[in-house]
Amino acid sequence: MNQVTLHIGTTKTGSTSIQSFMAANRERLAEQGILYPRSLGEVPHNAIPVFLQGRQRQTQLQETHNIRTQADYEKFERRVQAALAEETAAHPDKHIVISSEHMHSRCTTPEHFARLKTLLAPALEGRRLRIVVYLRPQIDHAVALYSTMLRHGLEEDVDSFLARHMHPPKRGYFNFRKLLERWGREFGPEVLEVRAFAAAKGLPHGVVSDFAALLGLDPEAPGWEQPERENTSMGIWAAGVLQALNSGETGVELPPHADFRLRQWLRNEVPPGKVLPGLDTARAFQKSFAGGNKWVAAQYFKDRPGALKVDWTPFEAPPLQPQQDVSPEALIRLAETMMYCGKPAPERWVRRWWRRLFGSEEEAQAASAPAPLPRPESSPSGSGSPG
Repeated sequence: MNQVTLHIGTTKTGSTSIQSFMAANRERLAEQGILYPRSLGEVPHNAIPVFLQGRQRQTQLQETHNIRTQADYEKFERRVQAALAEETAAHPDKHIVISSEHMHSRCTTPEHFARLKTLLAPALEGRRLRIVVYLRPQIDHAVALYSTMLRHGLEEDVDSFLARHMHPPKRGYFNFRKLLERWGREFGPEVLEVRAFAAAKGLPHGVVSDFAALLGLDPEAPGWEQPERENTSMGIWAAGVLQALNSGETGVELPPHADFRLRQWLRNEVPPGKVLPGLDTARAFQKSFAGGNKWVAAQYFKDRPGALKVDWTPFEAPPLQPQQDVSPEALIRLAETMMYCGKPAPERWVRRWWRRLFGSEEEAQAASAPAPLPRPESSPSGSGSPG
């Protein structure tokens, strides 16, 4: 199939899962006539947003490409353009799939689009273009994004975060009408394939199933490697801890290695969840996009009028208390990691932590999952205590 499928996000709609699926199954996809280029990135195609920037800047994305000077950037430009041209020329009969959710927010000006067209020109030669974009209600999108921004150092609470994004210039991030008009103006509205994230979530493998079907694949067929869920949102307890760390309100400055381990633990050990704003704030935020969403629904969701409809039930429920969000086991693992480098701590040390955090061992067990807390099989040399 002589086609290029360009997946542009939006963010927080399963892009990481899509990219992980494509990368994990690259060889099998090639056998079925689909090229997921390595020249733009091994998993996400993050060379694209770097290329769009047009010059050297102090950004995390550029650091991952070892760009520290303007000369480095110009070398990167030449390398990526040549590599993509060579890779696509070697597979003239392949359906090319390119995925970077950063295009949703970082391809916004005529200059950005001009650079994107220059980069993609070899891939598009002799192929028709399809642009795939997933949308979800703005309030759901923003709640998920809040967790990501906390991981990048955000200091404010979720209500303040939403209030700031109801007004220019931050408002544009969630303005789906302007997003679709912008891409339609540059490439033609007929190439846009606008998908409802809510509908895709209900499929066996979520958005991966939906995207694979768009490529003409059977995602339920045996042999596909399905990625684990990644980049999940944080619950109220983990988000509160991270916000306190970012803002410095704890009054404690952790050594770099301890700060790293604590953030890693918050990401990997604490169960995922959601940090929800107050109902009034959430409704006001969503209402601010009502006009644009009406246009989007009329243009792209005529047969799915509820595609951008919000389920307000979670926002109306009382928020989870911290003890419902993290278990004693997870706290003990944190303490072991911080003080014993991940090795099992002495059993008497663990019991002391139970008593200090939960009042008694019995209360700790009652507050935790049904399974009893496993005892460490061995202790590291020496003994320690929480002080």
